[in-house]
This record gives sequence, structure tokens and C-alpha cells, in this order.
Amino acid sequence: MKQPGYKAYEKLLHSRLQVLGAETPLYLKLIEVKDMGVTDGYERFSLLFEGPSDRLLEQQTVVLEHESLEEFAVFIVPVRLTGSGCRYEAVFSLSVSDTRGG
Repeated sequence: MKQPGYKAYEKLLHSRLQVLGAETPLYLKLIEVKDMGVTDGYERFSLLFEGPSDRLLEQQTVVLEHESLEEFAVFIVPVRLTGSGCRYEAVFSLSVSDTRGG
């Protein structure tokens, strides 16, 4: 399975993605897609998600789903609590040939 690349995530900015496998529906909002450039054939970027503060997730791999993409796995790390929820970061360094563009 090919991982979505930077351009695919950029199209999802400000949308909600469902965390699959949660006991009750849980959604993370993609609030930032940060391009860190391409180096030696690797596309580098980070994603920042925001989820509810009453349902905190630990550092883990989650399977996300969005209506415009197939299911895909992302390793997320909680980075801070805000007044509106908990923020999670995912960082990628993907071979350009191994990504689903957009």
C-alpha cells in the first residue's frame, strides 16, 4: 500500500479524518500540512492534527479514513493540549516513488 504524499494531505487540510478501531467514533482535524522539501528523492513533511481534549490518544499508530482516500496508517505523537483540544504530530520522510500523490 502506498502512503499518501504531501499533495494528497494538502488537499485534506481543515477536514476531519476518522480514527478507525475506536470504541465510539473519533475524529481528528488536519490543521496543518508543513512542507519540509525533497532531499535525495525523499519527500519530507509534517502533519498537525487536533482531536478532542476529552479523548486523549497516546503516541501510537492509528488507521485513519477520509472519504477521498483509502484507509492509511499514521504514527501520531501528542504534542500539546490547547483550549480547543489535543494536538498530534506526524512526521514523514517518504520515497517519492512510494507515495500516492494527489
